[in-house]
Amino acid sequence: MLSAERWVTESDVGRVASVRRAVAAYAARNGAAGVLLADVAIAVSEVLTSAALHGGPADAITTTAEVRDGELVVIVRGAGVGLTSDADTPAVRMGMLVAAALAREIRFAPAADAGREVCLSFPLPVGEQSAPAVDPARVAPGHPQASGAPLPA
Repeated sequence: MLSAERWVTESDVGRVASVRRAVAAYAARNGAAGVLLADVAIAVSEVLTSAALHGGPADAITTTAEVRDGELVVIVRGAGVGLTSDADTPAVRMGMLVAAALAREIRFAPAADAGREVCLSFPLPVGEQSAPAVDPARVAPGHPQASGAPLPA
């Protein structure tokens, strides 16, 4: 298990991909693979995008990933109104619904230093288990995971 990692970026959607990749790499180093790894990447991307779209250009977005009690915990802190479950815009609602559907748990709270935070948690495989079993109901036909093939790096 690795120690927690932290990334701080400005509120810019152009920074979402690099933080998403960094969080996914951290998750993979801690045992996430296959569908679980894709779920982490998509959920984190949705939350980061909401934070970036609804924060001001001078606002920082802080993302922290760590393993706690067998779960990957990702916390995104930002000043934007997009970091809430009840924002009244369709894009924010959809992004948070996607994140909530993919994570085991999602929590919204005021951040200690102002703004808001979203906490996502994902169960990690136990022991030496590799990729979690692929749930065919969650994989589109024709997607490499539909046949159980490993995802490309």
